[in-house]
Amino acid sequence: PGASSLSEEYESTVTLSIAEKVADNLAARGVKVLMTRREESDVSLDTRIAMIRKYSPTLFVSIHCDSSETPSLFGTHTFYYENFSQPLANSIQQKMADVYAALYQSDPTKAAESNRGIKFYPFAVTRTENCPSVLVECGYLSNETDCDFLMSEAGRLQIADAIADGIAEQLNIA
Repeated sequence: PGASSLSEEYESTVTLSIAEKVADNLAARGVKVLMTRREESDVSLDTRIAMIRKYSPTLFVSIHCDSSETPSLFGTHTFYYENFSQPLANSIQQKMADVYAALYQSDPTKAAESNRGIKFYPFAVTRTENCPSVLVECGYLSNETDCDFLMSEAGRLQIADAIADGIAEQLNIA
């Protein structure tokens, strides 16, 4: 189920909700979307990688939420590994950063710091050579402000729209 939130909802529930909203947004733009799961179920990393190999998607986005023993950590970041994935990571991260800057607009320092940037990291799902692949961290379930935002339908929709807009930008359908 992934990390638990301050509200005791698990990461898997939050990310599935966001992913469904991303899929709906992109489908409305004419994008064919294949999801690794459509219900609360465990899909192994090997299965996800096998799906990438089998279906040869144009791109792959893995949606997650962060958690930390340090509740003061907040914001969003996006990971990539292959150089050809960096533009996708940049595009999604900028859209996510805009959402978080608005969330923290009352504190300009926090608004700026909520953009944790893109990061090079060899997660299994970012190492695929088949297509651009990124891992998006949608906020911290262990941070009160981020968690409240992630628990709200409005927050999830804003995050999903940001991810979809970043994807659409890379697909040149923005």
